[in-house]
Amino acid sequence: MQICEKPKIFDVDFFGLAAAIAVCTLTWLLVIQPINKKIDQELNQQNQFIQEHNSAQARYESLQNLVQRRRQLAENLQQTRDVLRDSADIPEVIQKINALTCQNNLQLNEVTPATEINTEHFRKTEISFRLQGNYPDLKEFLQNLSESMQFVRVSSLKINSEMNNEENLCAIDIKLNVFAPL
Repeated sequence: MQICEKPKIFDVDFFGLAAAIAVCTLTWLLVIQPINKKIDQELNQQNQFIQEHNSAQARYESLQNLVQRRRQLAENLQQTRDVLRDSADIPEVIQKINALTCQNNLQLNEVTPATEINTEHFRKTEISFRLQGNYPDLKEFLQNLSESMQFVRVSSLKINSEMNNEENLCAIDIKLNVFAPL
């Protein structure tokens, strides 16, 4: 015997709850899950776009650095051209070196101009000299040479101190590179 009958409202609520759960499940399966997939695809596309953008930004900055470096190199080249514009011809260089050797108590024994090498922006000529003198005079000569002729670089220096003489003179072989514009 039942003391009271079960109200019908519980059956309706239970069926309503089951229907609501079914609707939510179908909504999730048919609507929300495809939307989540679409959102994931959009996020992946945005992440890929951001990566491409960052890569492009890095390439752009790299190109800017290259352009800046090119400008610096062009300025350095122009400065070099300005210095070389004042350079002397080989006979003038030899005359200046002869004057510097006399000024520094050195004796110029031999001068040998070598081959010229033409590059894209300048001409380089190697000249070999054989001098005779002592070391302090040679040091002074090299200092005067570097101060008076900016377009001349010493590429090789050889000192032979085995000469048998009373004045303690040594033989000095010098190779110079003379730069001039084309």
